[in-house]
Amino acid sequence: MAPFFSPEFRLAAACAMWPPSDRRTEAVRTAAAVRLDWSRFLRVARRHQVVALVHEGLRPLQADVPLEIIEELAAQAAMLVREDLAIARESVRLQRLFDEADLPVLFVKGAALGVLAFGKLGLRSAQDIDLLVSYEALPLAIAIVCRAGYRRFDPPPNVNDAQLRLLMPLRKDLGFVHEASGLRIELHWRLFLNPYAMAETSMMAESRLVPLAGTAGLRTLSEEDLFAYLCMHGALHWWNIAIANLLAAASMLVYFFFGHRSLGARLLERWTED
Repeated sequence: MAPFFSPEFRLAAACAMWPPSDRRTEAVRTAAAVRLDWSRFLRVARRHQVVALVHEGLRPLQADVPLEIIEELAAQAAMLVREDLAIARESVRLQRLFDEADLPVLFVKGAALGVLAFGKLGLRSAQDIDLLVSYEALPLAIAIVCRAGYRRFDPPPNVNDAQLRLLMPLRKDLGFVHEASGLRIELHWRLFLNPYAMAETSMMAESRLVPLAGTAGLRTLSEEDLFAYLCMHGALHWWNIAIANLLAAASMLVYFFFGHRSLGARLLERWTED
């Protein structure tokens, strides 16, 4: 029977193993020992948003990889680092603006997750900044975002206030774009369209600050909430092939990222409370 996964996917998955280890190096060597379509490999890395991890994972094998592939990966990884740093810098600025307004806000995914998962920026792809506020705080949060140089694009600006009020129960966020930089914000008042999914008001109270540089940091979800969010978000958006296997693998990755063997017990206790 032919392997379920292509050789190119297997190599990308081996490169994405974290943290770096002899086991990862051996897995990469094994996956790279077969005939590969390197153009397809690049497409797989982009599709699964692991270009930076692939670039790092292939370092021990650079002599065996076509030069044009190494150069393309290096260029894309460098661009990712620049984009990630720009998003982190802007996230810190927004955190400061919300703190000055004394308005609680959480940064979901983005730079905070990159630091928690990998210990540094530049390895995780991000397209926008996800903010979470309470529904009651939404008008003030919108005012802060607009004063920071953003304008709403989703729903479009021609949607008036009366129309927007009709749309709000059907949405979970509003989209904003920065007038100068083009950076985008998704301003959430809930994490999922299902109003009962992770609707706990305790998320703000149980949040934590993730240090980025010096005294700067971003407030994000607690360990338990982040674990649950990543599993649900991944199931909805990414794990549309072999869902059970990928979900289990992702859960284990998050488990090891946080390094707390009691996390599963705490989650089970919390989710089975009356």
